[in-house]
Formats: sequence, C-alpha cells, structure tokens
Amino acid sequence: MAESSENKKIKKKRPLWVKILIGLGITLLAIVVLLLSAVTVAVCYLKPERLTPLVSKYANEYLDAEVGIDRVELSFWHTFPQFELDVRGLNIKSN
Repeated sequence: MAESSENKKIKKKRPLWVKILIGLGITLLAIVVLLLSAVTVAVCYLKPERLTPLVSKYANEYLDAEVGIDRVELSFWHTFPQFELDVRGLNIKSN
C-alpha cells in the first residue's frame, strides 16, 4: 500500500521539447481562431448594403469615369479559402 501512494505523489515531468511543441500548438491554434473570427466579422459587417456604396464611392474617386454599381457582394465561406467579390450591374462611363 505504501508503494502505490508514493507512485501517485511522483508526477512524470514532460521533456522540454514536448512543452515547447504544446506551447507552439496552442499559439498556432489561437492565431487561426483569431484570424477566422476577424474574417467572419468582416464578412458579416460588409453586407451588400454597406459594401456597395463604399465600392462605388472609391471607384468614382480613383477612376476618371462615372461608375454605377447595382450590387457588390463579398463571399468567403462559400469559396473558402478565397475571397470572392460579386459585382452586379456595373456601368462605367468614361470622362
């Protein structure tokens, strides 16, 4: 009986390289979760109602033309791992 209680008290220590790998794994997982959360928030925030006026405004500023856009939609989860920008009803009138 005395031996079994002594064995419970003695804990096996993990080697340093195992601790480093665990730390790196947790850090990498946290970074991936943070990036995916940021992308999800950005895609949810940039709905077509908000994104279309932004794209139209900056297109008119940067191009020497009148740009008219009906709808701009940002997609990430349907085209993972790529972003897709769907532009509908694009009219460009050069100055």
